[in-house]
Amino acid sequence: MPPRISIQVATRDRHTECAQLLQSLAFSTYTEWDLVLLDDASGQAVANGPKFLMDVINRLKYEGHGVHIIRNDVSY
Repeated sequence: MPPRISIQVATRDRHTECAQLLQSLAFSTYTEWDLVLLDDASGQAVANGPKFLMDVINRLKYEGHGVHIIRNDVSY
């Protein structure tokens, strides 16, 4: 079994691009990964984001990927 890796993505107010990235990860041939998504003070929090983004995140969770969303409420 290949080693499990952690993918870390930082985003701010890029829900469409984030969904596209996550869909790309879902279709990758390497499947042993978990995701840490850093929401850097987006106007609309990723965890409460648009349905299309939440659908992709829920699909990743259903497929067995760990998905951890960390929100930074303060923009620097």
